[in-house]
Amino acid sequence: MTISIIIYTFGGDAHCLGPCLEALHRLQASGHRFRIHIADDTAHPLPYPPAGCTYWQTAYDRRGNLNGRICVQGQLALMAEIAAEDRPDFILKLDCDTVVLGLDWISPANAMSGFLLAPDKDYCSGMCYAVRAADIPAMHAWAQANGHLLAHNVPEDIGMGIACRAVGGDATLHQVYEEGKRACGYIYNGTPDESGDVIERPDWAAYATMEVLTFGNRNYIHPSIAEPRRYAATVMQAFMNYSLTNNRSAYQVMATSRQQA
Repeated sequence: MTISIIIYTFGGDAHCLGPCLEALHRLQASGHRFRIHIADDTAHPLPYPPAGCTYWQTAYDRRGNLNGRICVQGQLALMAEIAAEDRPDFILKLDCDTVVLGLDWISPANAMSGFLLAPDKDYCSGMCYAVRAADIPAMHAWAQANGHLLAHNVPEDIGMGIACRAVGGDATLHQVYEEGKRACGYIYNGTPDESGDVIERPDWAAYATMEVLTFGNRNYIHPSIAEPRRYAATVMQAFMNYSLTNNRSAYQVMATSRQQA
C-alpha cells in the first residue's frame, strides 16, 4: 500500500510541525515509504518551507481551523492533484499537532479510515484520516457540484465524510482507546510551572502501543497556558524524546507486537 501524506499547517503551528515530521521520518526509517506534502496557509504562512517535503500554499479561506464548504472543496482539489502526481493508494490527511506512530489502522477495503470524531458522530476525526486515492476525483466532483449541501461553516472532517458517503464510499472508524494498537490518544498536557515551559508529563508508557497521538486538542490544554500551540509542541517533543531514549519506546513495543502477531 502506497501513501502520500498531507500535513495542513500555518505560521502558528511551526513549532508543532517539527516533532510531527520527526515521527514521520522515523516511520520512513523503519521501512515505510511515502511522500510528505505540506499545505501551508498563504494568509498566515510558515516562516520557511520545511526541508524534504513538497511545499504547497493554499489561498482558500480556512475559517480559523479548516472549516467551511470552500475549505472542503479546496482540500479535495489538492488531494486530487497530489493523487494524480504521486499515484498512491491512499492520501493521509494529518494535523501537525498530531504524531503518527503506525499505519496499520488504514483499511485497504474502505474509502476512508480514521478515528471516530465522537461517540455520537459517525465521521473521522480531522486530526488524522486516510482517503483512498481512487475515490478522490468523485468526491471532489460531488463537492464542487453539490456544495450547497455542505454548510458554509461545516468542519472539514465532517464535510469530507459527507462527500465520501455521497459517492458510495464507506469508512473504517476506530474507537478511541479501542483494544489493541489501533487506537489514538488525546494527550492531557498537565499544568505548567511558573515558567510555562516544564510540563507535568503523562505516563508515556501508557501510550506506547497507540498508533496516533494528538496533542493540540483545546479541551486537553490547561486554560492557564498563554500560548497553547507552542505548549502543545513542547509536549510533543517531550514524547518524541522519550520514545527515542527509552528502552521500551513506542516504536520498539509496536515492532515487537508485529513480530508476535
